Amino acid sequence: MAKIDYLKRAAKALELEEYEVNELAKRMLGHLKKEQLSKDAIIKAFFILQDIKERKEQIRIQTTAPLLNFKNKGIALYRGTIVKLHKQGLSTYKIFDTLKRKKDAPSHSTIKRYLKTLKEKGYING
Repeated sequence: MAKIDYLKRAAKALELEEYEVNELAKRMLGHLKKEQLSKDAIIKAFFILQDIKERKEQIRIQTTAPLLNFKNKGIALYRGTIVKLHKQGLSTYKIFDTLKRKKDAPSHSTIKRYLKTLKEKGYING
């Protein structure tokens, strides 16, 4: 009988890399050891998975966005925030309004162009 590779199966099921599944397992084990084993402790441990996925998405955005040739300083500074606010359902104007008080914030049209380019390249949906 063939040996089952649970690490690969978990990575595929969770849409993570194998090293991320290892990190998830270590962090969940540490959390469950620290807390008394209960239903709430197990449920709270699943937020570790969400944290890992959000960090992975943030890294992906930060590494792919420079490839889009946006030289705008505001985009370089706030690209993660722009995508995060967009995913929360904010319009480009609301994103601009949120950022306009910050130093070197991009203009409304630049934010609009940036999000349009990300959509066209398939980096974000919607």
